[in-house]
Amino acid sequence: MIVSRDYPSLVRRLILSIGTCGGLGYLRFPPGTTASILGTLLYPITFQGMSPLCFVLNYIPCILGSVWILSQCERLLMQKDPRMANLDELLAIPLCFWPAEFILSKFSQQTFDTFLWLAVGFLLFRFFDIVKPFGIRKLESIPGGWGIVCDDIAAALATTACLTVLGFVA
Repeated sequence: MIVSRDYPSLVRRLILSIGTCGGLGYLRFPPGTTASILGTLLYPITFQGMSPLCFVLNYIPCILGSVWILSQCERLLMQKDPRMANLDELLAIPLCFWPAEFILSKFSQQTFDTFLWLAVGFLLFRFFDIVKPFGIRKLESIPGGWGIVCDDIAAALATTACLTVLGFVA
């Protein structure tokens, strides 16, 4: 792996460690799936049940930070959207679940506490992230970290739309 020398060694390691979810991106298992599993497991203890204001105040800085980190990963690894940089999948996961959870809690009797909801959301997200329907693939052409993150945000929004519809019909 070729790594640019744009930053001091410690800074390079920190950027790459965050961008690869603590090194999970280097595992042989598909990095996007690994980060998605981690995000799904962390969702119940991080974002689940937050008020809308709290969600926005916590989520927006995470996304903006990931855009910068992933832009630096591209620069350091000298690749566009490096496969091992999987922070985008980790940070897209809350957007798969939180909006659907909030909408269903206000307008439906459906609860969101079950393993089944997390499993379905995870599978839907991986489908949308891999297949990239509805023009999601075009978002990858946005330069830098924005392109890396935007396609995952779109996949997460497609997932939350499906979960919301499933919640109303289930």
